[in-house]
Amino acid sequence: MKQFTRRQLLRVVGSTAFAGLFFNGPGRALASQQDETISNLLLDPAILKDRLEDSGIQLLDIRDNEKYLSGHLPEAVQLWYPEVTVNVNGVPGFVAPPETVASAISKRGIDSETETIVYGDTGAIWAARLFWVLEYHGHTNVRVLDGGFPFWNDSLLPLALGRVEASEKTFEPEVQSQKRVDADWVMNHLEDPNVVLVDARDTNTYLQGHIPGAISKPWRENIDWDTERFNPLNTLGGRFTEAGITKDRTVISYCQTGVLSAQNFFAFRMLGYSDVRLYDGSFADWSSQPDRPIEK
Repeated sequence: MKQFTRRQLLRVVGSTAFAGLFFNGPGRALASQQDETISNLLLDPAILKDRLEDSGIQLLDIRDNEKYLSGHLPEAVQLWYPEVTVNVNGVPGFVAPPETVASAISKRGIDSETETIVYGDTGAIWAARLFWVLEYHGHTNVRVLDGGFPFWNDSLLPLALGRVEASEKTFEPEVQSQKRVDADWVMNHLEDPNVVLVDARDTNTYLQGHIPGAISKPWRENIDWDTERFNPLNTLGGRFTEAGITKDRTVISYCQTGVLSAQNFFAFRMLGYSDVRLYDGSFADWSSQPDRPIEK
């Protein structure tokens, strides 16, 4: 079991020791980010702090079992990624069938009307993937907690221990096919000037082999790693537009198995790109067939 310091124990659910302050490390009060630098799809921790007792929201923790049970946000239910993932023809990482996803989401107390706040760690890659899964299945009221668990924890905000079980609801999926592409679609649009492929993997991996014409935009560059919060929108927008990834084009985000690319997908969504899609399966799927071209 994780050992909490005396200072940390003060913030376990029920404590009001930090009710009046929002800390970013010892002794530093933190103000909410300005509206012009943050998207409405990204929830500021300072705002969530004041909504912890709001019965109208459902917090969804996408971390693994060990991390969740070591401490999580109050009333957060857990949904670990493999529950909504399947292998297809030996390739890992594909989103599970709609009925599987619907069952998992329903058991977490979520229906299509539930305001859902997703959080995780590791620069929001898992939270962003679940954001895409939910949007792909028609959930339009979902946001990602900026900074995720690392920022919340480092800010000495309230934590809870033990597993939370939600009252089951009925989530009825409405698949949004325009948010997902497969290998055939990509192959048919390799020469389409209105389509741009964006590779979210690190630069070295990209240089070892990528889909022809893809632009390298590593997911890690979306994050301020001092806080694990997303960079301001103007910073995010600049890194994409300077590479010709503009809002008038259809943007296809991919990586190795569709997780890292979901974080880029989320960044594009925050920026207001109207036609951004995820290549589910990504390069693992693309490279599984020898007749598909690979550029180095």
